[in-house]
Amino acid sequence: MCHTHGALSKEEICKIAFHFAATPGRTSYNSFCDTLFSDCEDGEDSERKQNTSERLSVHEQKMLSLILCSIAKALRYREQVLRPYFEDYSISTRSEPFCTLRYAFRVLNYLGVTLAKRDKDLFVKRFSLDGHRFDYDSFIDEIDQLFRCLDMRDGALDRKTDDSAVPPKVIETHLPKVDRPEIGSVSMQELFSKREAFHPCLEPKRKDMCMVELLRRIQRYIWNSRIRIKEFFQQHDPLRCGWITRSQFIRNLDVIGLSPLYRLTLHEPEIKQLCDRYADSTDPNKIRWTLFVEEVNRVFADFPMNAIITGDPPASVRNLPPMGKCQASLDELAACRKLLTQLKVKILNENILIDTIFQDFDVHRNGHTTYSQANEAFAMSRIPISDTEAFLLSQVYGDAQGFGYTQFLKDIDVTGTNDAEQSLIYLKLKEHINRQPEPPVPEPREEDIVLVLAKVKAQAVHRRLRLVDFMEGFDPLNHHRITDDQFCRGLSMAGIKLTPSEMKLLCQYFRTALSSTTDYKRFCDTIAEVDYQPFLEKAPLLVPCRHFPADETSPKNFLNFDDRTIVSKAMQKLARHADIISNLSPLLTDFDPQNVGHVSRNQLLRALASRDLHTRISSREFEKLCNYFTVEIGHRQEVNYRALLEALDYLHANRECHPF
Repeated sequence: MCHTHGALSKEEICKIAFHFAATPGRTSYNSFCDTLFSDCEDGEDSERKQNTSERLSVHEQKMLSLILCSIAKALRYREQVLRPYFEDYSISTRSEPFCTLRYAFRVLNYLGVTLAKRDKDLFVKRFSLDGHRFDYDSFIDEIDQLFRCLDMRDGALDRKTDDSAVPPKVIETHLPKVDRPEIGSVSMQELFSKREAFHPCLEPKRKDMCMVELLRRIQRYIWNSRIRIKEFFQQHDPLRCGWITRSQFIRNLDVIGLSPLYRLTLHEPEIKQLCDRYADSTDPNKIRWTLFVEEVNRVFADFPMNAIITGDPPASVRNLPPMGKCQASLDELAACRKLLTQLKVKILNENILIDTIFQDFDVHRNGHTTYSQANEAFAMSRIPISDTEAFLLSQVYGDAQGFGYTQFLKDIDVTGTNDAEQSLIYLKLKEHINRQPEPPVPEPREEDIVLVLAKVKAQAVHRRLRLVDFMEGFDPLNHHRITDDQFCRGLSMAGIKLTPSEMKLLCQYFRTALSSTTDYKRFCDTIAEVDYQPFLEKAPLLVPCRHFPADETSPKNFLNFDDRTIVSKAMQKLARHADIISNLSPLLTDFDPQNVGHVSRNQLLRALASRDLHTRISSREFEKLCNYFTVEIGHRQEVNYRALLEALDYLHANRECHPF
């Protein structure tokens, strides 16, 4: 009171001291301060209470209301009162109406009310003023108000039969899930009538198709792809019983292209729907694949077997709308027609080539672009179009593949050619690509059966082939007859290099009587004569000779019968002076510094003259001998002297010996 600076007189100070006297000679300054500052504290407390209630959001207010209701139900069930526990704390600490947070949670825990950590944070945010003091007076008032509401609504508790009224051990409140049917069913584009983003994840999920539409989609896909689905299922049914397992059926659908990852995308429920349709009634793991193939192939019922399928599919399959096509309302169609009229007038007046811009974006030439590319095409054409109008066009002309610009250009009449001309051009191009190539004009050597057989024999000897092994696989009944295509395929599998004219000549020469097949057994026996000579039992004194074929890559060294006779006599003469006798190989090796095994005719003649062997044979025999062992190197012909020396050594080793 010393710092009042004359605001109070000495008598007034004595009156205040007497009013707040506690004992004789002592004054209760605490009561004096409470009286002096009570109005300010009440104003601050009310302001703080108002501020604490304003700190909570709407969601937090709902959560706190549910928590308080749960606490009130638990205390009401146990018939417990909160105020005495908090008043004891106020009497001992003189801090009414506040207590610490730890004491408040300790009281609730003692009364059997355990809160989750998230709920405790809401309590601190609502009933705490500074993060330490807890306003238990406001808390108790709200609990008492909830007691009165529960008594009026529920009445008296039935603790014997009503088990739902028993409070849980830990009170953790969750807000009930709000029913929002538009979430996941209505896209943001449809909600706001404009498309802000073009990411595929923002596109609405396609609805599952019914069984009738699903089968027609599959038939249309099989028609467009010309797939023989029977061959895919037969390999998993070796006994031809018509049944396969469910996993094999799904695997074959995936191979055909009917899966979530391939051309005709099917959802898992749609694949399951197919399996359930053709499953056995007693064993769901068995699928009747023949029934599925029969229903799908009904789209080809109007065409005979092994016929080239042309034209359009049946009307039920042809008139299917594109997948993902939106069903526009009448108002949208009317607005779209009005917009198309405006666009058509602008394009015709300004002579805008908008079709070429769309075609530049259509890399795959399927008549579709993405929605972002469609907007970019309009911007490049300097056609002002709003987001709402772009969304309207995408609703009318959009499908699962994107924006169908071909139909859009057809509706505004700016296409360069009509559908009839385009289809005619396509058919002509298709016939030009799939036409059979004209056979080349055969050369004279390709029409000589002796030369062709010699070529085949040479390749069979050099590669040591047994041609009958490649032909028997096409003759399961062992009739020794196969078709011309199978015969040519067997020669190709064996690695026999022949021209189409030569193969055609072989098929004609070994044609089966009264049939259009080829007698491959007679052909293989003819080629096998290079390894053995048949019918030797009729000529026991005949000595077979080894077959030395000419070069398989060049037909120029082929010899006829007369030439072979001349070469045989020349070899018989030179075999008497083989390399082991005349030592001819060192001379020929000197003429071959690169050691390639080839020398020229002049060098061969000089080597023979060095050993005085050129007088043993005539010039004609020398020419035929060089023609037989000739090798074409570049654009010149040389003689393979190693093959010549090998043949002479063989004849010398197998010559006839006359002791007398």
